[in-house]
Amino acid sequence: MKIYTAKGDQGSTDLLGERVGKDDPRIDLMGALDESTSSIGLGRAHATIDDLQPLLLQAQRDLYQIMAELAFVDELRPDVYHLKPDRVDWLEES
Repeated sequence: MKIYTAKGDQGSTDLLGERVGKDDPRIDLMGALDESTSSIGLGRAHATIDDLQPLLLQAQRDLYQIMAELAFVDELRPDVYHLKPDRVDWLEES
């Protein structure tokens, strides 16, 4: 099983529709969002208050949606990958 691309690194990586430098702010932000979703998942695994489960799951799903938006270049991004303003408000308030 091949687990490499054989392209080499050269300090760049692929987004959907574009090759960007690993210092691109989107890459840094996606890493931070990925760490956040992992932390929320850990919180879900250890949560003892049942009412928290759906809230934490929704937060994870919203962050995944944001990561999907970031992965596309603007002209290739499908409309379904736009997080609705009410979801952004909910995340900011939570």
